[in-house]
Amino acid sequence: MSQCTLILVRHSDPEYFALSDHSRPLTDLGLRRAHELGIKLQAEVGDIELGVSSTAVRAWQTFDEIAKNLPMRTTYKDRSIYDAGAESLIETINSLPGESALIVGHQPTIGHVGYLIGDDSAKADLGTGVGKATALIIQSEGSFADFRPGANLPVRIVTVPRML
Repeated sequence: MSQCTLILVRHSDPEYFALSDHSRPLTDLGLRRAHELGIKLQAEVGDIELGVSSTAVRAWQTFDEIAKNLPMRTTYKDRSIYDAGAESLIETINSLPGESALIVGHQPTIGHVGYLIGDDSAKADLGTGVGKATALIIQSEGSFADFRPGANLPVRIVTVPRML
């Protein structure tokens, strides 16, 4: 059986004011941090089969910056990721095809999913959530169907400095 890789990303640093929460863009710092995160993820995992982003502006801008350095064969935006709680995002993950995927979404959902499927070390690290421009790399010897609460999978946390 081959290794299945999931990368969960919390969007980078957004502007605080916009016409709606959904339309908040990234700051210049947020764009730089997202770009740097893509470089780090490429070094950590290589190419990805599937990339999915929330439709919120800050999420897809993060996704686009990551994608400049982390090639993905298939990409799309999904409104349900913006609205998702942990349980519904785990259902989405369980239905993913292939062996590698990246999802860009929001806190608290990203941190909560990592906490639910992660091992004890992950639970200690993710108990207060994840910061902006942070990725959780989770791997399993099975399929995406194995990414369930209580799976006890190791979680690597990748982030970039606030000051770039």
